[in-house]
Amino acid sequence: MVTTVVHAAFQGHGVSAGDPARSDPRPIDRSLWFCGVVEPNAWGAHAIRTAWWNALHPAAAPAGHARQDV
Repeated sequence: MVTTVVHAAFQGHGVSAGDPARSDPRPIDRSLWFCGVVEPNAWGAHAIRTAWWNALHPAAAPAGHARQDV
């Protein structure tokens, strides 16, 4: 089983970055990664994809972002 941790990537991209209740899926300010409070917007979805890509392709992942086998 392969797992990945996205929590660290989202630090600083929630409430402290703006209003996560806004509905814009691609806000001009890319520091906010949520829309509709719980859903990632386009920038948050990209961060999740990147975390999974790094977990599945550890040779291509930056240091500290490789997969975690459980």
